[in-house]
Amino acid sequence: MKSIITSFIFVGLILLSSCKERVDTTPNHYFQIKVVPLFNGEEMELNTGYTGVDNVGYKFERIAFFATNLNANNNGATKEGALFNFEKNDYLYKGKNLVNDLLELQFFLGVNYHLNHQDPTVFGNDEDLNIANVDGLHWGWDPGYIFIAVEGKADTLMDGQENYDHSFVYHVGKDVNLRSMSFTNVTTKEINDSTHCAYLYLEMHDFFYGSTDTIHVNSEHSIHEGGQMDVLAQKALNNFEKSLTK
Repeated sequence: MKSIITSFIFVGLILLSSCKERVDTTPNHYFQIKVVPLFNGEEMELNTGYTGVDNVGYKFERIAFFATNLNANNNGATKEGALFNFEKNDYLYKGKNLVNDLLELQFFLGVNYHLNHQDPTVFGNDEDLNIANVDGLHWGWDPGYIFIAVEGKADTLMDGQENYDHSFVYHVGKDVNLRSMSFTNVTTKEINDSTHCAYLYLEMHDFFYGSTDTIHVNSEHSIHEGGQMDVLAQKALNNFEKSLTK
């Protein structure tokens, strides 16, 4: 009888040992999409002076935009809504995904119609579209979110003295201004053994000095909720779209 009991105990210990051996030890993999603002090729900081091609000086106080329906590598990584808010949230995406190379990336620059007219308080507390997380970039339920925001001060005197006293505010939104963005073969780097990060670049010199349109900050310095189809709003949106590259 003792031998039978001993045998059962021995078998039980073997089964317990085998269960422990089956514990999943597969390492986690993480993927990120980071946006890096530049001014004439130089990585930027907020509240730091940069000089344009015409010697106008710029200090940026906010650079932000929304991206919705983000889709990387044909559903390899997805996100319903993301807010890039420079120096507060520099990433469009952070998630547990095995993405070593970002071959395809699509998203809307702005907030799609369905999300733009939802109650902004119903989103989860950790979601970028929650009203508590948008840093004031919402006009109300009818016009909805501010798709892009560029704010700061300019020195337009060009007299050799720093005098950033000319404010600029470019806020563009509303459904008609939603833009579709698509990138292929985005530069992706291995941060460590478990994390890869893809990079997009936002060239703010090109925002003011576009290939086809220049924003003259002296006279074109403000866009708010009204006038979203005016020339300046469209110029700002077009230049911003073209400034966002891989």
